[in-house]
Amino acid sequence: MSRKSYRAILYTLLSFISILLVFALVLYKEESSQAGNYTFSIVSELEGADREKAVIYSETFGSSEGTQHLVMPSGETIGIYVKADGIMVVGVGTVTDNMGNNCSPCYGILQTGDYIVGINGQEVKEKKALSSILNSCGGESVDITVMRDNEEKTLSVTPVLADKGNYMLGVWVKDDISGIGTLTYIDENGFGALGHGINDNDTGELFQIYDGAIYKTSLINIVKAGYNQPGRLEGMIDYSSANIVGRVEDNNCYGIKGYITKKGANKIVGDEWMPVGTKNDVHLGSAYILSSVSGQSVYYDVEITGIDLSSSAGNKGIELKITDEDLISLTNGIVQGMSGTPIIQDGKLIGAITHVFVNDATKGYGIFIEEMLE
Repeated sequence: MSRKSYRAILYTLLSFISILLVFALVLYKEESSQAGNYTFSIVSELEGADREKAVIYSETFGSSEGTQHLVMPSGETIGIYVKADGIMVVGVGTVTDNMGNNCSPCYGILQTGDYIVGINGQEVKEKKALSSILNSCGGESVDITVMRDNEEKTLSVTPVLADKGNYMLGVWVKDDISGIGTLTYIDENGFGALGHGINDNDTGELFQIYDGAIYKTSLINIVKAGYNQPGRLEGMIDYSSANIVGRVEDNNCYGIKGYITKKGANKIVGDEWMPVGTKNDVHLGSAYILSSVSGQSVYYDVEITGIDLSSSAGNKGIELKITDEDLISLTNGIVQGMSGTPIIQDGKLIGAITHVFVNDATKGYGIFIEEMLE
């Protein structure tokens, strides 16, 4: 079946399900925008969910540079949910007490970016637990243990009895983040996705996690990119334990890593096994990206227009331009949710898309796959 036929089928399906809710939001930067999406906090059934790791077999091949295992590029859109390693403070403000006074009990004590990990020596990891302990304190001072700049601190705070009858600290907190991204590769060690870290939308800081999962996702719509207006993928994600296909073990500036579960192994879409291209293998000129934005796994033409091998390049070592008319017709270029889309050149996986230029969605940045694998 031709790409145009796939697109026609997709548009027909979208006309029937366009009323469904969506998940996508951009993290703006002055020059470019991450093509990822992380905003909404929801309830996810992680407890008791499948944690059995699937054994993924890859072949090995010999070369003049030694023996190297193969990876399987994916390009599949996935739902992502991660839980914070503690309760993150995203803002310190005021609370109206039961006398009508505005109070700020944590001003100068707690800071944005702190992770609350305990109260009065009791471990806490969720907002509900924090609220429950505060309401049982009877207005007495509590000792709050926080992680700040990788150091543990214990701080004394006196909660305020708010006008609604609850004891409160006057801070905004979050304990999870969810959104849509793209699975880059699968190998015998697990998976890699996104190509950039999951950052908190309020603070801009890398989200410190202790657990998480990736989910099978169905796209229901594509909002095309416009000038200075990044597009987005819209999908409905079933955040139930039965829909988990992998567990997230690490969130760093080069993406997320984890393992595919036994139950999820037969649900994940991957292409053929191929070798990893080093930074020195990457060159200017034609390449491909592998994406499932059309509803099917399709190779699309791109051009590598710039290469930055310096250590300061981070996840912007590859500059590329979308040249495939079918993809441009579908999305107008790179859209939110495409972070992690694998980049392939000369039969090797060389990187993944990470950013889009907000003033020209056909252009963007990518990360070298070597960085994601380290």
